[in-house]
Amino acid sequence: MFLDTKVLRMMKMMGYKSGLGLGKNQQGITLPVEIKSQIGKRGLGLDIDNLEGTSNEWDFSLENIFEELDIKDLCQARTRANPFETIRSVFFMNRAALKMANIDAATDFMFTNIDHNLYHKDSSGPYYFADVCAGPGGFTEYILWRKKWLFKGFGFTLRDQNDFKITDSLCVSPVTFIPLYGVKGDGNVCCPANICDFKEKVLHETENKGVHFMMSDGKLAAFCRNPLLTDQRQEELRKECLLYWQIPDKPKIPLSKFTVEDLLSTTIDRRELLLVCPRELKNIYDLNDFVLDVKEWHYVPMQCKRNTNICNFYAGVGLSKVFRLQCNKWVKVKNLQLTRGTLLYGELVKEDFIAKNTCILNIELQQHKYSLHVIDALRLGDVSLVDLKFEERIHLIGIFCKAVNHEFRANAIRIRPKTINTLESLCTDFNLRKNELFGNYIAPLPVLGYKVNEESYETNHFIQHTF
Repeated sequence: MFLDTKVLRMMKMMGYKSGLGLGKNQQGITLPVEIKSQIGKRGLGLDIDNLEGTSNEWDFSLENIFEELDIKDLCQARTRANPFETIRSVFFMNRAALKMANIDAATDFMFTNIDHNLYHKDSSGPYYFADVCAGPGGFTEYILWRKKWLFKGFGFTLRDQNDFKITDSLCVSPVTFIPLYGVKGDGNVCCPANICDFKEKVLHETENKGVHFMMSDGKLAAFCRNPLLTDQRQEELRKECLLYWQIPDKPKIPLSKFTVEDLLSTTIDRRELLLVCPRELKNIYDLNDFVLDVKEWHYVPMQCKRNTNICNFYAGVGLSKVFRLQCNKWVKVKNLQLTRGTLLYGELVKEDFIAKNTCILNIELQQHKYSLHVIDALRLGDVSLVDLKFEERIHLIGIFCKAVNHEFRANAIRIRPKTINTLESLCTDFNLRKNELFGNYIAPLPVLGYKVNEESYETNHFIQHTF
């Protein structure tokens, strides 16, 4: 042990005696000052309550003691000791996404390849899943990253602090995910009334079929005795895991700015086609002269009148960033959400509906809601429809509309496919009823609304197209 003689002489002048402490009553310390390492910005002398050193076996019932530790210490220990640490969350929001990726891979991708399953591959709509107790939504993020708008999710978790944050994702569009919080609006899964409300709304959205699979996240607490321990397998396990999960090794990169101009550049070569006006046929003779084979043509009932044709192209460039081509200008549309990269053609319709239990003096109250009726599409998200046949496009449009439609979002414009029929069936399948009071014609609609008896819209003319 090194002793500084000069310091020792100074201490003797202050009354120091070997083996005794300094001070009037010799109460000072007699041992050398212990060297204490500085951790972060914390000062010397920090004392963590309720934690004592021991060489005994761990008692896992006492793991709550780690709540007394500084989170930075725990994270540093985990970083060195966890063999899977360097995987982190790759490009997802959090590690929960990779937890689901591991479950999916371990089951031969049973969840994300359900569309290849013998019993489910012929599904007419999107594949449905539920994500319960799972904020901020890592499980959902993984599923939507794999399957895009072909899958639709329903979330049920606590509001506010533990809420879903799918809109923060850098790799998926949250348009096909619906967070629900129960009748009380707090997301408490222990409340029977909330559970019943969630069940009813999911059954309504899925045509009373339910979901194809359900996920629920848990919690893992990681800790170790030796905070300096480092696992040497981290890099090797990272490569093997990402290969096993079939996830590319990419960093988190914010989504690049995407505009309508970018969408048009990747979708269509001749933009002048978007500005072609419809040809007006005023009578049956014009129809006979123009249509050579009725089997090659289809028609859809329209609400807009001849002098106010409001069929437009709609472009989705990111969640609520939706624009429509109006008078050769792209105008922003409020209260409508489309997946990024969508370019479709449709009519904005004012629909009438009669909700259940809304009769006054035996008169049913008629209410209104706006819907986008999709007639055709060039692109749906990342899927190009340019080279597909009409029947294939209509099938995908039906799935897309079911996936992105949100019946429980206040003031949202709903979205549905137009009812399309062959022109040769115009006389035999003419499914319109005349409103005797106003003299107009009403077209019935499949019911989408929650607790709604009937839905319809006024029809003023037809639009026809050869495909």
